[in-house]
Amino acid sequence: MLRDMVTVNELTNWNIKEASIEAKYRALKCHIETITNNTHEYAKISNMISSSTNPNELVIIHHIYSIAKQTDILNFRSTLFNQKQLFHGSKYINFLVVDDLEIERTDIGCLGYGLYFSDSASTSLKYTTPSITRPGRRLLCICQVALGNSAKFYSYAPNLIQPSENFHSSHGDDEYVNYNLDQQRLLYIVELSWLPHDKMGQSPILLPIIRDPLINQSKSLSNEVKEKDQTKREYHEAIEQGHDA
Repeated sequence: MLRDMVTVNELTNWNIKEASIEAKYRALKCHIETITNNTHEYAKISNMISSSTNPNELVIIHHIYSIAKQTDILNFRSTLFNQKQLFHGSKYINFLVVDDLEIERTDIGCLGYGLYFSDSASTSLKYTTPSITRPGRRLLCICQVALGNSAKFYSYAPNLIQPSENFHSSHGDDEYVNYNLDQQRLLYIVELSWLPHDKMGQSPILLPIIRDPLINQSKSLSNEVKEKDQTKREYHEAIEQGHDA
């Protein structure tokens, strides 16, 4: 993440606050494209989600975004066998940081410290949370995952930090776990609503504007300095014109 932040700053002339979202993604060599709903690609992804959703649930797709990050493509272990397109769920807020559009798992799962994926949309959606500013919407990832030889587990193994000997990944029930970043790459981000868990038609929540008192204090000090400089200039001008100080 720190490496990506430096890259963004350098390629936007260290003006990251005013740089456009597109400029930041270009700096990260990350291409994002909206998939239109009248294409075969959109239909394929939509069917992939609906066919792996529990019968008592309904997924409404709002947008599908195709993601291509150059570093992920270059680092991905494309020659490793047993590759699948799998779902990955994460909190909505994890996607708001443009500097680090990557798959990450920071908590411990049933199969240890790893990147968790599933062939069930409902399973991955359990790890997602809805947006605060866009109520009723959440984000679901679809990734290309290189599983290789996957070790099957029938009980919890929370202390794993790497695959078992002679294996490349772990598999438990409907979840797959990789322990190396180069065994996955992000393909799509889907913005959707997950019924009945999400309520449709809610108005966006406007977040309060927090004003930092230090900023106001800084502005006040700046004004004081300007006033003192102006007084000094007037004083010197008066002396040069022969007036008494």
